[in-house]
Amino acid sequence: MKRFLAIFILLVFLAIPAKKVFAFQPRVFVTLVNPVRDKYLWQDKEGLVKEASIVVSLKVNSTWLVQYGNLKDKSVTDILKNLPSGQEVGLLLEVDENLATDSQVPYLIGAGDWARPDKVFLSGYTPFERERMIDVAFEKFRQVFGYYPKSVGAWYIDAVSLNYMSQKYKISAVLDCSDQYHTDKYGLWGQPWGTPYSPSKLNPLTPASRNGGLPLVVLQWAQRDPVRGYGMTVNNSTYSVQANDYISHGLNTSYFGYLARQYLFADNGLNQLTIGLETGMESVKYGDELKRQIQYLLSYKSGAQVVFSTMGDFASIFDKVQKNSDYSYFIESADYKNKGQHAYWYTSAYYRAGLLLDGDKLILRDLKTYGSNYTFSDIAAGDVSTVLKRFMPSCVDEAQNKNSLTLLSYITGIKSKREGSGIKLEVTGGQPGLEKKNILELKKEGVFLDGKEIFTTSMNYSIGEKLNNWLKQLVFAHYIGSYHKFSGGLRFADVGNVKYFGLMIGSDKLFGIKSTSPFFGEFSFPFQTLVRFRALPLIDPYRVLSGYLVNEANKCRIKLSE
Repeated sequence: MKRFLAIFILLVFLAIPAKKVFAFQPRVFVTLVNPVRDKYLWQDKEGLVKEASIVVSLKVNSTWLVQYGNLKDKSVTDILKNLPSGQEVGLLLEVDENLATDSQVPYLIGAGDWARPDKVFLSGYTPFERERMIDVAFEKFRQVFGYYPKSVGAWYIDAVSLNYMSQKYKISAVLDCSDQYHTDKYGLWGQPWGTPYSPSKLNPLTPASRNGGLPLVVLQWAQRDPVRGYGMTVNNSTYSVQANDYISHGLNTSYFGYLARQYLFADNGLNQLTIGLETGMESVKYGDELKRQIQYLLSYKSGAQVVFSTMGDFASIFDKVQKNSDYSYFIESADYKNKGQHAYWYTSAYYRAGLLLDGDKLILRDLKTYGSNYTFSDIAAGDVSTVLKRFMPSCVDEAQNKNSLTLLSYITGIKSKREGSGIKLEVTGGQPGLEKKNILELKKEGVFLDGKEIFTTSMNYSIGEKLNNWLKQLVFAHYIGSYHKFSGGLRFADVGNVKYFGLMIGSDKLFGIKSTSPFFGEFSFPFQTLVRFRALPLIDPYRVLSGYLVNEANKCRIKLSE
């Protein structure tokens, strides 16, 4: 009888599909990304060779994001073409004079640093100019490598550009920068806390629900410390997994390992960590630390294997795991040194919530909604500001608005537990003699304390919101579907007390008249000079309309008060 029972149990076990047997094995992925800026910016001309040797010697898969200028440099492309299997090449979509000129786009030569946001990001240019630069970069990439890239990156890529690349070139993965309120004049504030997501069609910082967004995944560069990384200063944003960041605080690989574990082994169905250095720049000084990071991750022993994947490969994995599901992410971590502080970050397609256990108090320090149709003004015009500000509206923001909310006090312990797409926090404590257990639930539909609503997000759009959403989609369709080739038009200028007026008939030709002899004919100027001649102003109705579609009022409401 016992023998028959043992055989029966074995047959039942073998009949269970493998995916069910291993359903509770966490999926743990590291994405090593190497941004390769134009060679003239490198501090070490052999930087690419040195960083490639580290990656190849350790036999890990990685992605190399190459700026446009490098596609014209055979010494760079030959190295990338000869990398072994498991090495993906994509595009670093930072703008410089080279890309702008080849795309017939005006570029601010000599006006500020090359990294100024209105110069280096696509969002600093009109939608048609962005699309021309994207086309030129993708076509040059295809000429060099024989295919269009599936992975792209920049510290910020606007919604128009993402929609265009998704529709025309079928990109699948995007690298952007993690939350930083103000670092290097780039402010990104309110996206999911350090975790991958499918972006909304209307806003690159917000995740989409189910299949409502773009069919691609956003990965984040320099994922932040869940406790210390939240704040408005450079000091906060440099508490991250980036070698150059944490070393600036006197920290080492031990700190990196601590942060890496919080992201890789969180209570999620899919966990991902981005590492890497800017080739030829940061890699010169911190290459050895990057090597130590990789070695640490390869040697780490846990219940799940750490897998190095390219951006493109991870996009496929993300699509299979998260497709058709209202996924959520939960990151929790005690402070590296002060164990009395413990951060909890929950992100769904509808909101993100950040909590901090500080001593015996549980504080709601951040709450941002994603359910609205909030967009940025760069959907219809170039952002010419010299400081990038992409801030999501907040219901609670301890850093920016100083309006944190203490939920519970006299706490002696907290246990977290995932329940489907939600997280339940069992909070024990209370005043002496009045000890009890409280339940804080982070669900996709809102935040609840002991069953009482703190915050809820509406799953249904009003008629006005649906109309607003439709109008925004119309703006996207206009820019993405319209003819966007350069047209010089009528131009006029005063150059050295000589007046010119005529038709710009090429990248460097003006056909018309001038105030000195010869008075009529064809006149030549470098493109970046000629394109700066004044043009007759044109009214773009979509740009005018878009002014009424952005920066909507924040409707978030907290139901409980202190």
